[in-house]
Amino acid sequence: MTEDFTFSRFDFVVKNEDKKETRNDKRDKFQGKDYKRLLEKAEKRKERIAGVREKDPEKAEKIEENIRWKNAMQRAAGVKVKDDIGLLKKSLKRKEKMKQNKKKKWGNREKQVKADEAKKQQKRETNLQKRRDTVKKAKMDKLRKKGRIA
Repeated sequence: MTEDFTFSRFDFVVKNEDKKETRNDKRDKFQGKDYKRLLEKAEKRKERIAGVREKDPEKAEKIEENIRWKNAMQRAAGVKVKDDIGLLKKSLKRKEKMKQNKKKKWGNREKQVKADEAKKQQKRETNLQKRRDTVKKAKMDKLRKKGRIA
């Protein structure tokens, strides 16, 4: 036999054609870490459903049920669906707070580095001046010893 058979492995992967995401698919996709964009999308969706509810409550209910099914299917597939407005606001606030804290810490770090540099530079200058003074004093002492300076 020229062909290899593997009896212990079954691949039940349904190969779907590489279809492009439609505008509606992108609109209903609530993934990622850009909480600001996700929050805007969730609020926009809520407003859209509220607008439909005013005109046709049955259609709005149908849309909401469809959304719930899509979310359930995505969650079953292991995708984290981030469409809860309250949680998104909380996450966005936490992310902004972390950003501010990091900015503050970085500013403190920069100040500390500049202060350390200035301190080292000052120490260097004092050491150089001390060295110049000792060399000058030694020269004067030598000249005094030889009698060139009274």
